[in-house]
Amino acid sequence: MGEKSVGDVKGRPLNVLMIDDSDDDAALCLRELSRSGYQVTYEQLARAEDLTRALTRGGWDVVLCDYTMPSFSGAEALSILRAADSETPFIFVSGTLGEENAVAAVKGGAQDYVIKDNLSRLAPAVSRALQEAEVRRNNRRAESERQRAEARFRKILEVAPDAIVAVDQLGRVTLCNPAAERMFGFRAGGLTGQVFDLIEPSPFTLAPHGGDAHEYLAQRSDGMPFAVEVSVSELADDETPLRMAVIRDISERKTLEAQLRQAQKMEAVGQLTGGIAHDLNNLLTAVLGNIELLQEEVVLSPEAADCAEQALAAGRRGAQLIGRLLAFSRRQVLQPKMLELTSRLTAVIDLMRRPLGPQIDMRLDADPQLWDSYIDPAQFEAAIANLAINARDAMPDGGRITIRARNLSIDADGLHDEPGMGGHLSTDSTIGEGPGAGDYVHLSVIDTGTGIDPEAMEKVFEPFFTTKPEGRGSGLGLSMVYGFVKQSGGHVRIISRPGAGTSVDLFLPRALGSQSPATPDNLAHFVSTAGRKATPAGGAAPRAATAGSATPAPRQVRILVVEDDPAVLGAVTLVLNRFGHQVLFARDGQAALDILRQDAGIELLFTDVMMANGMFGPDLALEAMRIRPNLRVLFTSGNPDMAPGAAQKRLEELGTMLPKPWRMPDLARAIEGALNGPVAAPPEARPPTPLN
Repeated sequence: MGEKSVGDVKGRPLNVLMIDDSDDDAALCLRELSRSGYQVTYEQLARAEDLTRALTRGGWDVVLCDYTMPSFSGAEALSILRAADSETPFIFVSGTLGEENAVAAVKGGAQDYVIKDNLSRLAPAVSRALQEAEVRRNNRRAESERQRAEARFRKILEVAPDAIVAVDQLGRVTLCNPAAERMFGFRAGGLTGQVFDLIEPSPFTLAPHGGDAHEYLAQRSDGMPFAVEVSVSELADDETPLRMAVIRDISERKTLEAQLRQAQKMEAVGQLTGGIAHDLNNLLTAVLGNIELLQEEVVLSPEAADCAEQALAAGRRGAQLIGRLLAFSRRQVLQPKMLELTSRLTAVIDLMRRPLGPQIDMRLDADPQLWDSYIDPAQFEAAIANLAINARDAMPDGGRITIRARNLSIDADGLHDEPGMGGHLSTDSTIGEGPGAGDYVHLSVIDTGTGIDPEAMEKVFEPFFTTKPEGRGSGLGLSMVYGFVKQSGGHVRIISRPGAGTSVDLFLPRALGSQSPATPDNLAHFVSTAGRKATPAGGAAPRAATAGSATPAPRQVRILVVEDDPAVLGAVTLVLNRFGHQVLFARDGQAALDILRQDAGIELLFTDVMMANGMFGPDLALEAMRIRPNLRVLFTSGNPDMAPGAAQKRLEELGTMLPKPWRMPDLARAIEGALNGPVAAPPEARPPTPLN
């Protein structure tokens, strides 16, 4: 039977499924609904199979059903409806229902029942059933949305990288995510129900942060402390007010920040010491040069000669200290070579046994196939000796120093400490950084001494810092080791535990074939070439001048000296005159260029790298060679790395380098090497250098 309509077209639409075998009774019901303001669309049926088909089509607002029918009962109709549709309102309309059947009908899922003799109740019953159905649909949608929101929330909890913990008023954990369990070292579900006391002071007992994060010290289940960042907020709950905290582990960030601060401090101190070393080298150049000249004048007075020799020895020790300052600031002049480390370590240990004393047991444990490293041999041996002396001083009653050397390949996952390489010490007191990916020779100098206090650990690499009694050390040993290793492209790390000992780890880059190591921090890697270039190709090395009897260069030439320090300029002039050279001098680059334009007899330009008035030595040399293409150039400096990078690159192209402070024999060899060496390439193709 198809659908039919009754009632005012302007009334409220109502799609009715009418189950009744009496057309008259059905018409009475529909007319009552129409009189109540409904625009009724309906279908009437009286068989179970017709009901099943109608329910399959769906779209019914209400089902009105007689209780007793010839083909099937109203109870059966209700059962069929509820099996297919749990929400559509079902109302019995019958004249023979009875109270007992009415109660059973409601329990079975009917919304109401109306006696046919009182159809005035039909429209109100339908209206109420429709409202209740709407409420049920709304509740169902709300519950479904709640379940979806809860599922999303739990998914967020599961995948959130930060720990999320909620506690009740008693401080018991009512909710936590897997990240919280991992962070604090609990198994799944191990935190729930416990009083949360792993952060001191408890952020839950304070006023909510309003979303702002604050730092706290937390503790894992094994007692290990770590730094966290916590944000607390109120969490609405139907029964109990909760507080929820988002907790982030910032221990790695704090470590990186500390390393950055340490690196910035070391860089600042390095720049300061580099500048100081430059000025001191200038002073020592004048002092040592004049003392050497004085030695030649006092040869007939043993007492005066002895005084001069002592002054010269003290000046040399001062030069060594300045060299350590330059080593720390990674600005010393290195002479790297391909070095086989096992034999070098054996030699150093044999050399150090007597100075260390019989109470110190010093051992070498080296990989039999230890890789080579491209480093300065003298600086390497001095570094190992310094570390051995520091280790001895930490063992006043004797002990053992073990030098372990291993080949170490580090992948992208970073450094994993090897057994026996200081791993027995607590990593709580650690300074320095491990290396990045690559191949290294890993040297560990391990002692069984008193260890280093955490307070002192932060300063051990700083120049002049020492824990030794006054007069027992300069405080430059570890800073020299640090600077030498860093300048060589390696890394230094110290691990120590008070009362258990110390391990100083050196990570030296592996040498591959004849490749030179990359120089860190874009610093120029200077090598003193005066001695190398002083020997003519195929000829014998020149006879060196000595302090007591200076031997001048084979030929005397006109030399232009450019130096802005009057004391150094005076010493240089006296020494060069003693060698028999003719000396002209200038205080800055512009004055030197003016002299070169006027004097065609000048054969050598001897210039400081750093000068006043803005022109650096390499810039001066470049302009001078435009004027005099055959001019030879010799550079000198107390710290050539103070020059800009572009000027540093020209140093080896244009001439040789004589580091300050130099001695008279060094200056003699350097001048002879510069005069007899090859002329630098013509500068015509190079762009002019602006004069300041």
